[in-house]
Amino acid sequence: MTNALGVAVFPVEPGGKRPAIAGGVTAASKNKAAVDQWFQTRPGLNYGIATGARSRIFVLDVDGPEGKASLLRLARENGLLPKTVRVETPHGEHRYFATPGYEIPNSAGRIAPGIDIRGDGGYVVGPGSTTPDGSYRFMPGRAPEDVEIAEAPPWLLKLIGRKPAASNVSIPMPKLSADQRARASQYAEGARHSELDRLRKAPNHQRNNTLNVCAFKLGRFVASGLLERATVTRELAHAATAIGLGENEIRATIESGLRAGMKNPARLPFMSATSGNVGMDPPSRLLAGRD
Repeated sequence: MTNALGVAVFPVEPGGKRPAIAGGVTAASKNKAAVDQWFQTRPGLNYGIATGARSRIFVLDVDGPEGKASLLRLARENGLLPKTVRVETPHGEHRYFATPGYEIPNSAGRIAPGIDIRGDGGYVVGPGSTTPDGSYRFMPGRAPEDVEIAEAPPWLLKLIGRKPAASNVSIPMPKLSADQRARASQYAEGARHSELDRLRKAPNHQRNNTLNVCAFKLGRFVASGLLERATVTRELAHAATAIGLGENEIRATIESGLRAGMKNPARLPFMSATSGNVGMDPPSRLLAGRD
């Protein structure tokens, strides 16, 4: 493989999309010696590109006719996207953009149906790779030697949002009555069942990203003390195994998602005790934290 983009890469299973190395995307490297060793010993490998700050890129993943229609609608409503590196994929395309100086969250269909965002902690299959569904290749005139990776327009960055900033500051939890605590725990259990169900139904091409998103959202409840980390990890791993993800990929993705979620604890579904209001937020509001 060649690394014309100057990005951090890692081995992916021959003919597939799953990492072929312990640690998966977290093991991605720009070191030529390390990369050469991986691919010279197993020349049939595909490769993945770590997105986000490590490679200073994020990727707009347009999937199928639904994604193409969404992209046209967004362009009509907000303006055309700038000329940038583009990769044809078996089901659509990848558009590469420069990172804006802050962390970009991963998401699946959140900004529009059929459009995913691969940012910090995520990855895409690199051009030159092949799968049973087809190959990944630079579009004519859109390879790195033809065009620079563009900056994303403000409207796209606004739609994507920001990944929650890392923080070492502990967020104090409000003091709750026994009844409030019981209701909050019940709420968190509902979120756990919802996210596990979402993972079990994830489309094949979105399995890893969905696992990352589910781990992030449940990690927020772990940080709030409403779910047990060991239980969440075990149940996510069981569901991910059932849908065909590999052990190394599962472990790295769950750890990354939980760690990010725990830096952004879920706001309890009760108002602060000082307000005297114990009303509950709509479930969608609590579960709709940035992916």
